[in-house]
Amino acid sequence: MDEKRGFMKHILFYVGLFFIALSFFSSVYASNVLIIADSIGCGNQGDKPFPVVLQEICPQHKIINDSIGGSITASGYDRLEKGLKNNHIDVVIVTLGINDIGHKRPLQEIYNNFTKMASLCEKKHVRLILGTIDALSYIHMTNDKNYCKTFNNIYYHVQNIYKVETFRFLYKEIIPYTIDGFHLNQCGQNIIANKISKKIQ
Repeated sequence: MDEKRGFMKHILFYVGLFFIALSFFSSVYASNVLIIADSIGCGNQGDKPFPVVLQEICPQHKIINDSIGGSITASGYDRLEKGLKNNHIDVVIVTLGINDIGHKRPLQEIYNNFTKMASLCEKKHVRLILGTIDALSYIHMTNDKNYCKTFNNIYYHVQNIYKVETFRFLYKEIIPYTIDGFHLNQCGQNIIANKISKKIQ
């Protein structure tokens, strides 16, 4: 009987340690934040990209930077699915779209890409924040005003269906803080990081 009691005490002791450790490691970061971006999230040579600046501003969060140069919204879903599978993610920030405009990708395709990501986040109970792009500020990339207006309306339609938050990402006012109209200089990276930090604080 004494041996059984001693054995049970040992079991309870180690179970207790397990839950203490679990509680500790789960509380190291307030939130795990996944950023899915294109080359803007990679930064320019010598500059800190906005995901790195965001980590410095918000040390209480873990920022996971999945930025791939040249990527379009079509890559977003697979990257999101992989990120959610490999990590415990609380917040997803997507800033894709400028390369879609540059290649004048079909608008229905872009809409479908955003809704697929929004649907997956909703299913997984993960916050989704989209960095919006004012295509009219980049009309020189398409020379098509109707295309740009319809692109801008995509965010509105996605928000009407899913619980999606937004912040102003690439707009006319950010252009002075870029090196070529959309790739951010360090000041621009800092501006975007501060905008996002206010969303996730």
